[in-house]
Amino acid sequence: MPDLRDGESLDVPGSNGAVYTIKNVGGVYACTCMAWRTQSAAVDRRTCKHLRRLRGDAAEDARVGLRAAPPKPSAKGGKPSPAPPPVTLPNPAAAHTLPAPVEADAIVTAYQFAGGRLIGLLCRLGDGQAVGVSSGLADHPPAVGSIVGLRFQKLSATGVPVAAGFAGARTDDAATLPVPAALPVT
Repeated sequence: MPDLRDGESLDVPGSNGAVYTIKNVGGVYACTCMAWRTQSAAVDRRTCKHLRRLRGDAAEDARVGLRAAPPKPSAKGGKPSPAPPPVTLPNPAAAHTLPAPVEADAIVTAYQFAGGRLIGLLCRLGDGQAVGVSSGLADHPPAVGSIVGLRFQKLSATGVPVAAGFAGARTDDAATLPVPAALPVT
């Protein structure tokens, strides 16, 4: 399979008609698709179907490690639904309170259920941090993959938001998610 030389990029068509750009910068491959951007793995360990189509499964498996089990087909028949990435939530007991509440945009990655009812959302900030949301949810939660606003006033010792609340769905659904500014840990 072809590889890109260092600094080279290639536009590839997506299944929805969009065009994505694959880049090789110093041996690190990146794709502009949402699947690549929202993975919790380090950037040098991320992959997507566009990279696999370009480089081949064997080359991508060797680059990022062994591939996880393929996603199971969805109930809608046809396309498999992607498995949500593993999420490690911070310890609320080790949280630091910020001087003022902070708002940030995030992508909804999964729902949390207990006893057959929705108890929270799992979200991912633009910089890849996983955030659990259990307050401020309405009867109709935002769809998985949608961009939402979160509000929080605590950070874990590693800088991950703790006790984030749902602040509403974004109506513009911008294609990119801004990375929040660095937050001071006190």
